[in-house]
Amino acid sequence: MSAHKRKLLATVGKGSAGKTTLSRYLRHVHDVRGVPVVSCDADPINSTFSRYYRDAERVPRGRDVDIQNFLRDTVFEAVLSGTNVILDLGSGSEGVFGHWGLAQSIGQIAADEGFDLWILGVFCTNADAVTSVHHVMSQITPAKYAVVFNHGRLGDGDFQNVQNHEYFKEILQLSPMPLIIQEPALETSIYQFLDGRDLTFAEALATDCGLSRMAIAMLRAWLARMDAAFEQVIA
Repeated sequence: MSAHKRKLLATVGKGSAGKTTLSRYLRHVHDVRGVPVVSCDADPINSTFSRYYRDAERVPRGRDVDIQNFLRDTVFEAVLSGTNVILDLGSGSEGVFGHWGLAQSIGQIAADEGFDLWILGVFCTNADAVTSVHHVMSQITPAKYAVVFNHGRLGDGDFQNVQNHEYFKEILQLSPMPLIIQEPALETSIYQFLDGRDLTFAEALATDCGLSRMAIAMLRAWLARMDAAFEQVIA
């Protein structure tokens, strides 16, 4: 990741889709490569990301307009300082985009300041979740779009249901056409271990947290596969 290519990376997805795991990976990449970043747990209902990164900004609970102003200020301050931004958006963010035009504000600020804005929609087993992901992805313009199939949470039959959804087909028609990313599966036992202890990937690799040598090797291999899968986003 180039320190000179400023990025605003927003992950979108319903609960249990793996959105926050992706946000954690993106933050991990920034930290490992020494690239300054502002992280924001932008889901006012399920504040999961900030469990792992306690320095993450957290949106206030309350009126949509308060959330909107907070996020706009967070993004704008990061833009002015030349810092990258990670927004972990969830289903709790949907009303904000629907009522107050925050999506257009974020998109316009990023465009005006020369940011590389990526909207990453994470999909798993629940075809019903396509509607809310479509709502957010279609609202944030101008942007680059990525459709992320999380193979850790996605079965073949369920994928077909997602692929056949009317709104998913509309997502594929966004301009420019979304990048299709196959997100590799993280071993379930490793995921559960880290999740149960609120450990970042770096903490799991750098400390004697109880992971076996084999599990650590598997985690390193997964991170390498993630680097390859998201190369166009993080380059």
